[in-house]
Amino acid sequence: VFTHNMSSFHDRHHTLPSLLLLALCTLFLILTLCPSPISSIQIKSLSRTISLQTHVPRERISLILHNDENQAIASFTLGNLSEFQEDTADKAKSIEQQATNSDFQSSLGFITAKINNIAQTVHLTSAPQQKLEIHFNEAIPMRESRQVEISLVHLNRLKPKPARIKQSDNQKVVFETNALLSFPHIEAKIESQSVTFILASSAVESFTKEIRGVQAKRRGNQISYGPFKNLLANEKIIPGSDRIMLHFQNNHPFVRIEKLTRLLEVSMWGNLAVEEQYVVRHSGAELEGGFSRLDYTKGNPSTTAPASFRSLTAKLPSIHAFDVYYRDRIGNISTSTCAPSSDGRSLEVEIQPRYPMMGGWKSTFTVGYNVPLSEFLQREGSNYVLNYTFGTSFPEAPIDDYELKILIPEGSKNIRLEVDPSARVPHPVKERIEVFKTYLDTTGRPMFVATKKAVTPELSQDTFALRFEFSRTSVLHEPLLVIGALFTICIISMLYVRFDVKIAKTPTQINRDQQSRAHELVEQYVALQLERDEEYERLEKAFSSMRRTNTSSHFSSEQERVEKKREKVAQRVVSIQEQLRAFKCVDVLSKVAAIEQKEEEKMGKISLLASMQKRAIEGDKKVNEAEIEKLERQYDACTEDINGSLETLV
Repeated sequence: VFTHNMSSFHDRHHTLPSLLLLALCTLFLILTLCPSPISSIQIKSLSRTISLQTHVPRERISLILHNDENQAIASFTLGNLSEFQEDTADKAKSIEQQATNSDFQSSLGFITAKINNIAQTVHLTSAPQQKLEIHFNEAIPMRESRQVEISLVHLNRLKPKPARIKQSDNQKVVFETNALLSFPHIEAKIESQSVTFILASSAVESFTKEIRGVQAKRRGNQISYGPFKNLLANEKIIPGSDRIMLHFQNNHPFVRIEKLTRLLEVSMWGNLAVEEQYVVRHSGAELEGGFSRLDYTKGNPSTTAPASFRSLTAKLPSIHAFDVYYRDRIGNISTSTCAPSSDGRSLEVEIQPRYPMMGGWKSTFTVGYNVPLSEFLQREGSNYVLNYTFGTSFPEAPIDDYELKILIPEGSKNIRLEVDPSARVPHPVKERIEVFKTYLDTTGRPMFVATKKAVTPELSQDTFALRFEFSRTSVLHEPLLVIGALFTICIISMLYVRFDVKIAKTPTQINRDQQSRAHELVEQYVALQLERDEEYERLEKAFSSMRRTNTSSHFSSEQERVEKKREKVAQRVVSIQEQLRAFKCVDVLSKVAAIEQKEEEKMGKISLLASMQKRAIEGDKKVNEAEIEKLERQYDACTEDINGSLETLV
């Protein structure tokens, strides 16, 4: 192509600058395709310690780096981070294939790097070739060494095996990782490399016995591999044989917060209200079969349900927190206690869900409290800074989906969140500002919203700074609004009482109002009659029972109760009749009087029936069954007459 282009240029008599431009483009392509230079930095030793004592694995990598170059080194790359990723689905995948896994951040949640206990700047490159770059605060001079401590927090790495267990079974989990780390950009050998696991218990089902001819060492709940001597730093990891698998017992509470919405409401009158809505899940082995409350309470839950947990402890950020509440959808839950922490700087709240948390079970609840605003808000002129903890009040619980809402006073502007990312690699935080309208608001209050995925316990305890501008005179906005509203009401009341706004009603309107009121009274009377019918039905059932059982005690008590109820209803009927008489509803009054007469007759019939039946029970031979049946027919006739009159009345 180059030769062809050159001939074309000669043919077209192009100038010398065109040739130079083409040469520069060719040189740029060559430099772009060239691999990055190999670093001459040496790793004297590499020691890894992985703690599996809880449900969140934590790894500490100790490196001794030696600068063998002729200039100071300002940064170091930890290589492809595929070594830290989960690889249980397909053991045959190569390291290059693992590095293209887009779900990296679901397994590696938090990274820090320190030299002499001083945090260094860390940076995570973008996928697919994700690498961890450490930028030193002070460059490593040539021919000198530094010890670097790197801390990693893993999420979703402990897998229950078996995945389902019975209530009384212990929980067993599996953890897998590579025994060695590879550094493709370093050619020198690593003098010594080792890895140590600290398990949750000494009850180990199985573990990898040997890696590259080096036998594993086990002592109590610790298992060590190595040291591996003089291995090349860029040596390729063998996916199968260099993999460590541990299967052990871990009954630590597998508390996982699937969803957390935290609302902070800032009141410039001196209060900070906090409300946290939780969806908590036991992420361990799921419960197989039903839950037995009887078996659970027979003994200590650590033996009857060792893999479950019964309570959670929330650590509130202020010892002066007050109005603490704990509730769910049903209502307030009283099984909670508050006490100062051991250091006396915070308040610990022990809460108990309504039921023990077994594997796979969820619990939804809300925790809220108030704290003095002066402890968390600093003022710099018209600028304010709110400092508060970022994540959950439960220090050992990772969060899958986190949403932070901060409601600040109306009139605030220039709102921004500051979280120092230099000393760690958290996941990115998505931010937005919404408008929330509530009482006494005009334009609405700004609400800062931050969402985040996969929040580790370490990141939850970090603090953030929310900066905003707010004028001090804006505090008077709501009081002045209330005063103005009250003043306006007083003025309107004064004007209202000084003007006669009454308009006399016409005879047609008065007649319509009377008819409407009479209709309401008729509806009230029908409702009272329906109450009487219910009482008669109970009397009829009692009378039938008396005839069937030849006992009159039940009927007598029912009759006495009905008589008292009838007296109350009669008083209300008299009141209705008086009001109808005032409205001169003569036709309605006559119909109501006829119904009342029939009602008295109906009550007399059933009383007479009861009297005759009682005499029959007592052995009176003069009582004739035919007379009882005749009275029953008369009673039914009265009922039909009353119902017909009611229909006519309506």
